[in-house]
Amino acid sequence: MFTAGVRADEPINRMCPGMPDTEVDPSITLLFEGHTIGFCCNMCRADFQYAPEEFVQNIAEDIAAAEAARAAPAGSASGADAAPAGRAPDGRNASAADESTADEAFLPLWVGKLHVIVIHFPLALLVAAAVAEWRSRRRGTAEPSPIATFCLAGGASMALIAAFTGWTRAESFTSPLVDELFLHRWLGVSVMSLSLLAWVLARRARGGGARGGEARGGVTQGGRALGGYRLCLYACAVATLATGHFGGTLVFGKGFLFG
Repeated sequence: MFTAGVRADEPINRMCPGMPDTEVDPSITLLFEGHTIGFCCNMCRADFQYAPEEFVQNIAEDIAAAEAARAAPAGSASGADAAPAGRAPDGRNASAADESTADEAFLPLWVGKLHVIVIHFPLALLVAAAVAEWRSRRRGTAEPSPIATFCLAGGASMALIAAFTGWTRAESFTSPLVDELFLHRWLGVSVMSLSLLAWVLARRARGGGARGGEARGGVTQGGRALGGYRLCLYACAVATLATGHFGGTLVFGKGFLFG
């Protein structure tokens, strides 16, 4: 049904299927059933990818016109190269080929849809953990904040799921914002890694603090783990905000925050 990648072809429609009163941006397109469809923004394109049946009727006339134009130059393909009517190039029935492709793409698309639900949890929990730990440090507490570690445990778990669903979603997500997509994906992986590392260091800081044990310079193992935990947590919070920013850019376009 869909083909990943940005098409250089002109879109067949002038008005956006998601917002029929708005003209399309020729740089925001999607290849749908062999036709290049244009959209006014990335959010409309994402909505179309999730549920094309809800929007395709808005461009039914454009699709029909494109089909007619495609069928007009009959004989442009040689008999040896052209597939019989109703047949796919590999010899299968065309409708059966479309259904097979749709079935293969269903699971990744379904898993990818979960990304927009899951991402809110690490965004909230990891930033909350960093704020709670910062307040604990300001009070002079020499061990990880229980509130911060509670939020961190939940945030790290959800960051792992968000990274998996996001990576799956990106495989079928087409956008002209290639650099932003690259940064969003790898910052998401960084958030997952930093949050898991911070959680491990938090556990070591608690255990090391309880055992004591002097290290070089009079600093305990727990003290070193505590410093590393806080550094990872603060870096994780910054990376989380940056990841969210680039995710918003992919959906709403550049300048969505201050534009």
